[in-house]
Amino acid sequence: MSTLETRREQMFPKLSPAEIERLRRFGTVRRYRAGEPLYRTGEISPGMFVIISGTVALTRREGLGRVVPIVDVGPGGFTAEVGQLSARPSFVDAHAVGDVEALLVPTDALRALLIAEAEIGERITRALILRRVSLVETGAGGPVLIGPADSPSDAAYTAVARPAGPAPTTATS
Repeated sequence: MSTLETRREQMFPKLSPAEIERLRRFGTVRRYRAGEPLYRTGEISPGMFVIISGTVALTRREGLGRVVPIVDVGPGGFTAEVGQLSARPSFVDAHAVGDVEALLVPTDALRALLIAEAEIGERITRALILRRVSLVETGAGGPVLIGPADSPSDAAYTAVARPAGPAPTTATS
């Protein structure tokens, strides 16, 4: 079983209205229209989005551009990745399913939040780590090899690359 299947509640915890209220001092409320992206794969996200109303879809892309749903995040949920703490590009896409109101906590403020609000920060940190583990398990964010599935050079690259990071996604031509 994957991390997503066994630890979903820890990966995508819900913050209570009182907890969201405590976090407001770290960010600003933003509104997004249906279909509008909050951030995209390969781009540096502006921060953590705490969903106040509406739904945000998180998806990842496979080798030939196929979009794979990960989860829909609703009120009380948040979107963020551990890479945001060091200004790394996102491994996933996030877009508004309908109209969305979210508290955007910029990266610098997110680091401050994790310290100042230790109890909430611990839950957020656990979620970020588990999300990265799940993405690595599925090969998201790693190299994409395009070629015949039985290519010796692809097999050699896969054998070398696998221990160091996410498994390459192989797309057959």
